[in-house]
Order: sequence, then C-alpha cells, then structure tokens
Amino acid sequence: MRYVKIIDELYNDYCKLLPLDLADEKDAEKINTWKNDIRYSQADFARLLNILCTSTYLDEFVKGSGGDFDNLAGIVKVAVMSGVVTISKSGSITANEEKLKTISIDSDQLNTGITPNADYNQFPCDEESADRRAKYILSRHPYTKSLKVGLIGDDDFISLRFLNLPTISTIVIEKDERIIDTIRQAKEDSDTFIIEQDVREITSSYDIDTFVTDPPYTFDGSLAFIVCGLSMMGEQKGKEFYVILNPTMMGSRLFRLIEVLAQNGITVINIEKNISNYRLPGNFSERHRADKFLEELGIDGKSLQYSSSSTMYTFFTKTNVDTNKLRKFLSEDKIYEHY
Repeated sequence: MRYVKIIDELYNDYCKLLPLDLADEKDAEKINTWKNDIRYSQADFARLLNILCTSTYLDEFVKGSGGDFDNLAGIVKVAVMSGVVTISKSGSITANEEKLKTISIDSDQLNTGITPNADYNQFPCDEESADRRAKYILSRHPYTKSLKVGLIGDDDFISLRFLNLPTISTIVIEKDERIIDTIRQAKEDSDTFIIEQDVREITSSYDIDTFVTDPPYTFDGSLAFIVCGLSMMGEQKGKEFYVILNPTMMGSRLFRLIEVLAQNGITVINIEKNISNYRLPGNFSERHRADKFLEELGIDGKSLQYSSSSTMYTFFTKTNVDTNKLRKFLSEDKIYEHY
C-alpha cells in the first residue's frame, strides 16, 4: 500500500512534533515511550486526517477520532500549516480539495439479480450494506496511491463498487460461475483479478494489502476464510483485515476464534455492529420456517423481509502470521456445520 506524495510529506512533518502534554518535556525516556507506543502510524495519521477534512467543526473531529486532543493537535497543526484545511476562529473547518482529494464509491445500478445458492452457503447482504462495507474499507485507507484488496467470496459484489476507482485493484476468490461471469462482464478493463478456487486450496501470496470476507458463521468456516486471506497477504505485519460475523450464530465460538487469532499475533481493533443486513431469500428454508412461524401467530409472512444482521470486526496483525500453525486448528469438514 502506497500513499499519495502529500501524505508522505505531511506525515514526515507530523513525526517531528510532540503531543501537547510532552511539548516541554526534557525526559528522553518519556518521549521515546510516546514515539514507540503511542505516536500515530502513517495509516492512522491518514485516517485521522481524512476525519479532520470531512468534519465541520473541531469538536466533531475530536468526537469522531477515538483520540485525545493532546495527540490530535499535531495532525491539526500540519493540516493547517500545509493549507490542507483552514480553521476559523470559531473552530469551523474547511477542507482544500485541491490539496487533498478523497475518493468515493459509485453504487448506481449494481443490483445483479442473482438468486443465492444455498449449496455455496450464499446469503448476500442488501445493497445498502454492501455500500457500507466498501465505504468503510475506503475510510480505513484514505489517500492511497495504490491499494490491493482481497475479497474472499464475493456474492455481495463488493468488487463492483471499486470498479471506477483507479487507485484500487481487487482480487476475488470465488467458485460460483454466475458471480464470476457477472464480475467479468462488469469489470471490462478494470484492475480486477478472479481466482476460481476453493478457499482451502489458497496458499500462495498475492501481495494484497487487506481483505474482507463474510464467511460461514462457524469457527472452522470463519478461520478457513481468514487463513485464505492471510495467505494472500504474504507480508502481514501491520495490516488490517475485515471479517463480517453474526455474534448470535457464532455463539461462544466467536470468543474461541478471537482467542486463537490473538495467540497468533492478531487482535480486534474495531467493531461495527449491524453493518450488514440480509434479506430472506425466497428459495431458502429460512424463508419457509419464518412463514410457517408467523402464520401460526396470525402474522402475514410478507411483513418480514429480513433474516439477520451481522457485525464487522476489524483485525490488526501485530506480526507476521504462521498460517500453517493456524491451519492446525481447522477441521475442514466442519466449515459449514453450525451444530
């Protein structure tokens, strides 16, 4: 992952500064502790700068930052001094898009109309949810010159939302020929690469910067899809990836998954609840069970159009990961077994 030139320059300026509570500090040990343990990475700096540029007032920036003003002040200073933003006496923020421009997805006419296939454990989210996923990934990687995103399964067609973004390339792992054909027809000359393979067979690196997956909501299913993505990363240290899971359907297995990943240098750093909503496919047994249940209560089945909602977990790799070690936790024949 590479950033546009101005981000490199601004981050270099930021690294010369200290937080407000250490501005007059002479103790080298305290300063080094801050530099090693607290100072923002370039990725965090870019994300926070994006929040600053899209905020209306200083207070909005602070409330949306997850930080404290002693540490945020350095970002504000380099942004103002470089002319990336101007801040009025009353604290209102105006971004200079000629200096630093953000990109956004175009989700027009992305409804593919493909019927989900239960044999592939497909349960695609609705269009609004797919948009939210794509926007979230962009918000985590603003101002990149190049970003390679892996999609481990793409029945939600997240890859289509990146088609018109020249700085983003995608690699899709998919087995369903209908989905593959739809992506190929849409992508034309875009930088999208499709691998027609089972996730359990992926062991090679494709040098992706991040990946997103909505796996089967089982311990073995979620871990198998995560291992696939980690294998595709190659160099994993210091990278993020995104996994959509249903906490109820995962049950206590969610805690086991998080524990196993933590033991291998991977930690949860953010949770976006209810980011994905799923309609009830008319051809699935879930639809028939719901209709029967509602009928017994005297409720029209048409009143229920949605099956569930899921949460996106953002994971961070503190070190390179031994995927062979993770595979030892897998029972590949239980990937789709919920009970």
